[in-house]
Amino acid sequence: MSKEIGVKARKKNRNDEIRRVLAKASKIVDDFLPVERSLQQAEFLTQWEKMEKMLRETFGEARDFKLAFNRAVNTVENYRKTNNWQVSAPAYLFTAKPEKQTKNINWVRTAWAFEQEYRSWHESFITQSSTERTIEQHFQALILSFMCHSGHCSYPLIDAFVKQLVSSLNIVNAGGLPLITLNYKALGFNTNVYDEVGNSTTQSQCYLSPFTLGLIKQWQSLDIKSWKPPTSHLALYNQLIIGMDRELAYFPGSLKKLSKAATYIVERTEGVNINQALSEFISGRTKSYSLPIDNLARIDTTLVAQGGFEENINTINANVPSISRSTFTNNPTITNSDLFHKLKVALKKADPKQKRSKATLKASLLSISTLSLPFVQQALLKWFIHKLDTTCKPKTIANYHSLLTRRWLFAFEGENIEGMTHSQIAEIYREMIEKAPTEKIKQNLTKRISDLHAFCVSQFGFPALLEPINKNAEQPNHSRAGFIDEVLFKATLQEIDNLNNLSNDNKDTLKCIAILSFRCNLRIGEIRKLTLNFIEKSEIGWMQIRTNKIGNNKKPASLRKVPLYPLLTESENKLVQECIARKRFLSMSDNNLAFTLDSDLYTPFDELYVSSTISGILRHLSQLDFLVFHHLRHSCISRIQLMVEIDDAYTLLPNAVPYSKEQSRAITKLICGQSLRNKYYSIASFDGHATPVTCFSNYYHFCDWIVAYKLSKSTHNITPQENRAFGLTTRRHFTHLQAAHSNTVRVEHCYHELNVKLKIAQLAPNLLEATEFQAEQQKPQKKKISIMLCYEILKKIEKGYAPELLAIEFNIQIQQINQWVDNAKYIQTIKTKRSNPAPRHSRRSSFLPGKPPSSKELAFLDKIIINIRTKFKENNDDNKNKERIINMLKHASLNQCMNQSGINFNWPEDLEYFLNAFENIIPRSYWRVVTYTIEQSAILDEWEVAYRNIKLRKGKKQNQLAQLDEAMYA
Repeated sequence: MSKEIGVKARKKNRNDEIRRVLAKASKIVDDFLPVERSLQQAEFLTQWEKMEKMLRETFGEARDFKLAFNRAVNTVENYRKTNNWQVSAPAYLFTAKPEKQTKNINWVRTAWAFEQEYRSWHESFITQSSTERTIEQHFQALILSFMCHSGHCSYPLIDAFVKQLVSSLNIVNAGGLPLITLNYKALGFNTNVYDEVGNSTTQSQCYLSPFTLGLIKQWQSLDIKSWKPPTSHLALYNQLIIGMDRELAYFPGSLKKLSKAATYIVERTEGVNINQALSEFISGRTKSYSLPIDNLARIDTTLVAQGGFEENINTINANVPSISRSTFTNNPTITNSDLFHKLKVALKKADPKQKRSKATLKASLLSISTLSLPFVQQALLKWFIHKLDTTCKPKTIANYHSLLTRRWLFAFEGENIEGMTHSQIAEIYREMIEKAPTEKIKQNLTKRISDLHAFCVSQFGFPALLEPINKNAEQPNHSRAGFIDEVLFKATLQEIDNLNNLSNDNKDTLKCIAILSFRCNLRIGEIRKLTLNFIEKSEIGWMQIRTNKIGNNKKPASLRKVPLYPLLTESENKLVQECIARKRFLSMSDNNLAFTLDSDLYTPFDELYVSSTISGILRHLSQLDFLVFHHLRHSCISRIQLMVEIDDAYTLLPNAVPYSKEQSRAITKLICGQSLRNKYYSIASFDGHATPVTCFSNYYHFCDWIVAYKLSKSTHNITPQENRAFGLTTRRHFTHLQAAHSNTVRVEHCYHELNVKLKIAQLAPNLLEATEFQAEQQKPQKKKISIMLCYEILKKIEKGYAPELLAIEFNIQIQQINQWVDNAKYIQTIKTKRSNPAPRHSRRSSFLPGKPPSSKELAFLDKIIINIRTKFKENNDDNKNKERIINMLKHASLNQCMNQSGINFNWPEDLEYFLNAFENIIPRSYWRVVTYTIEQSAILDEWEVAYRNIKLRKGKKQNQLAQLDEAMYA
């Protein structure tokens, strides 16, 4: 007899029942669909109908039938894979329960009961003088106003506000409305800010109604030293219902129910339209997170930080593989299974009763590391050794081996990890974690993978991940709230022009990538894989976000069409259209990528370089260290919500919405259609999400301001009794307001007086060195044209295009294009110093050399060009850089080996001079020396000094002394 009781007993019984159902279902499937009998589709459907009928007769309950039906589908799918059945099985059954209705009949009754008592309390309150109230009555009025007038009905917010009352309230003004900042932690709420020491918390910006501000003014005049705030939800509830009939039928009996019922009062505010989505936000059922206070400070400012952004040299040309291979062998012979077996032997105890020796285990691991191991195997092995040396015991290493080794090795089996981007590696990690059978294993696996990847980044040059993969189950999820204002974005585009390591074409491409994310809410991966044929040639320019050979959509809802040109400002529209037109002109096919960097038109840009560069500029200009590239997308989605909810958002928040009222309406109509009934679902579809829940919890950061603005436009006519009871203004000033506004004083008329009385300051960004942003302050720079654009224009001219048309097409002076043609023809005439001089190009009709065929060579070529440009402009002490580079380029032209890559050198002085000239342009490790009859040379010592620290190779020819061969690092 089982000793299990309660929940454990029910779980055990249900598991036993599931096993019986599956066993019986498998027998029925075998009777109707035997594996040894391959069926045609028509016969299969007949047998399936009979089998389904039998399943329905056998299993009465719907949940048991679903289990049996899905077992049958799974069995057929296995037959298709293992026995090559050519049939199509039905889809799996699944059940989807409708969301629980919150505004049901019980809620309505509770809301009516609370409204009845609240109205009675309000009538009694306004007839009472403030001097006659007790501290408890002042407290009750202030909290009820915080809920019903300011619209904060989420009980974690109420609790945080109560705790804040014991200290001074720091009230500031942002977006034209007063607010206080509340920090709290509550179950079910994500965090959205980090403090100075890295601890996360939830921060909400609570905008305050004039009624609440007036009561705060009265509260601050009280002597509350002896007053103690309620220490529990029950005590707080009891104080809030003082004077109310708690025995009334359906009256809310707890703080949670009371706060939900208070949303009914907010919804019924005169002249205010609070839709269902915002009502759910007010109650706290739908979670949406405010901007951090230092980010919100940018909403009313035109200031940016002074000083130019210094690009991190490690992120330049990130397409060049950065993984170090110096410690890895080129011809591995150990398979994954072999390594797993060797580690298993090394970790096995010689005597089960004795502990493993740390020294013995390390010796065994070091002996394995001397073998010829592939890249991934050595990375894992060295991590084990590192953990053993630092923090872990042999038993812990054994646990790590059991958890991680097999998953790590076989996840990367057959993958060229050296050429993988950070996003590809992250996708493999996510797949590894998702395949883990239990939640506990998933948590442990994410920690180990994060630790291992961090080790590989520091030791072997793995690409760093843009997003952390580790999630601590004990900590709440974190919503990275952030918003890029218009001034900051324009300053970012302007700062891109100051990047010294990019050509004008690449700068324009980088700007377009930022614009598409900021205006059209595209993810960086979606921009990366966007091809020209998925951008419609129309006034709207619909973009199709589809899976292609470059990358997959993040989720099924990501498959969508997004408008392009109507969402852009005039200057952005011109820039993006020119960039796309130039790409169409240079591309051989519409299947080519729309946005690429560097010289390779067919290789996607590196996400890490683009993200780190733009993120660095944003952080530099705003001095907000949490801003990242993805906040461009956050900003777009928050902006769309503002436009949908507020008609005149442009006049209210011009630093958040750059469109006029007419443009906003046109964009809203384009995204949401004619009817605004399901507008939040339309925005979610536009964003690439299945439901609005993700938008609220991650992307909408102005819900608090929208609710506050709507409440500030209430048409409620404030009476003299309310003015006196809530302490809005003096009697004389109230009389003046009545005369100025036709005897109708509303909420919005009371803000100014209260701002003055409470000394509410305007929220301003905390910038160390700030300056007013001026869009025209930057002087036009000399146009820097990429080598690849020059090459493609010359290629068009070679095919017969008129230089005049190309000059108009690419906005380049015709004199410059003619100079390129003259230079190309001159270079064509240069002949090498040989007994039989040869032309520089194999095709005599062409004045263009062949382009490097591989993307790695093109990326390396871009790096060389950047370094040459930098050194060419430098003025060192003897001012010889320019002269040296020119001399050595001439030497390379005159001594180039025509039948293979390389430059001939006959004297060690020339070789040493050449290497010194290019020392900081091309590292010595990228060169190879090929020697011929150098062993008989009388100056062999001088040759050895000249090519020291360069790999040496013996050549087969006998007619040259030495050859310096440029070799790509692969």
